[in-house]
Amino acid sequence: MPRGLARGTAPYRQPAVLSSSLLSGDNEARVSNTFSRRDFLKRAAAFGAFAAGFGGIEAARKAGDLWQQHQTWAEASRPNAEFFDRNAADLARLKLGGSFAPEQWPRDEAGQRGALTALDLSLRELGTRQLRLGLRWNRVDSAAGVDLAPYRPVIDYCFANGVDLCLNLGPIRVFRWPEEHLPPGMALPPQGSTIDPGSSLAESALDYLNRLLVALGREYGATLDAVRLLQVENEPFFALGSRRWRMSEDYVAAAARAVSMAMPGAGLLVTSAGRLNLEEVRSLFQRLRAEEPRLAGRLVSGFDFHYKTPLRDSFPVIRHFDQVAYATPLAASLSRHVWDSRDLGFEIEVSEAQAEPYGKFQTPGNSARDFRFLLLRCLDSVLDPQRPALIRIWGLERLTERMLSGDLTAEHRDIIQIIQTLNQVQPQRVTT
Repeated sequence: MPRGLARGTAPYRQPAVLSSSLLSGDNEARVSNTFSRRDFLKRAAAFGAFAAGFGGIEAARKAGDLWQQHQTWAEASRPNAEFFDRNAADLARLKLGGSFAPEQWPRDEAGQRGALTALDLSLRELGTRQLRLGLRWNRVDSAAGVDLAPYRPVIDYCFANGVDLCLNLGPIRVFRWPEEHLPPGMALPPQGSTIDPGSSLAESALDYLNRLLVALGREYGATLDAVRLLQVENEPFFALGSRRWRMSEDYVAAAARAVSMAMPGAGLLVTSAGRLNLEEVRSLFQRLRAEEPRLAGRLVSGFDFHYKTPLRDSFPVIRHFDQVAYATPLAASLSRHVWDSRDLGFEIEVSEAQAEPYGKFQTPGNSARDFRFLLLRCLDSVLDPQRPALIRIWGLERLTERMLSGDLTAEHRDIIQIIQTLNQVQPQRVTT
């Protein structure tokens, strides 16, 4: 039984459909090797309308962006063996991690044992050692104080098994819908508000954050030195979640100072909704470098890449461009963000790489072509080509559920093969 795995939890069974060969080509013939010309022409027509309305230099840039997006889809249409061979140099610097929310399973005892089994499978079978875990305010805080019991089995497992852990502490916003996981009965600002220091919610949130940090220190002590990253809020500068709140830079800086003082050895992750908030992240990092010298060299900008969403699809022209190709007309470019990272000394990672369905979009997480596309798109455009790269899979919970149940198509097996190959994991077969 793996260290940290609760007693009574059945060891996972290797699905029989998984091949022991990392480069098996059995299923690759099913993947189309061409990109639809009709699909590209539709996008080109949409771009023509965009260019006519916007004109000039920006239109020329969008033409290049659309062409690069088309080329990436074409490259992603190649089967796994060709994908590995043609992109070997770039893929060699890439590791795949993930975000893991135990709340995706039922919260009873059996459900949480299932979550722990899935976490163990993710680590052993997929090699996703870089994991992000969120601690939700409404699960750990009560009138009796902060109690880490809901997350203790998962945290214990991560520490016992050498997981490279990122803790998303909130306090207001932790990843997964509805994003704001708040205790009941709180007086809340109106929808669309900006959360500023001094507001009732901000004061309560920072008070809870300090109590959470004390509870973590009291329970884990020096073990917390193994936590490499802390994340305050999730996409704080974007109108995200059910209430569409934004967080001000002053508030996020206050939360960052609190976690930096409590855990000075950990780095700080701040995420952006695609390209929409890169300028705000840059401004915050400039400020923190001046105010908190201990954070120098330990700041990380997280790019959240959700390329197939109902909201984006609702815009007639923008729907043809992904988050790399288009954000807002004057949004910071990704090449500028890479140069900023070198100048200011922060890292860039992809914190959420969409690999699960969203509404009517069922191919993310179910199509190997989509998975190859998001890897190439992030490597080519988001991440610094001169540094090691980390992409965290969004949808790891659903994939591990499929692996445990054996509910895998040929496409899922190809996705698993990609993850295992990049993370240099040999499939482990467990007999029970």
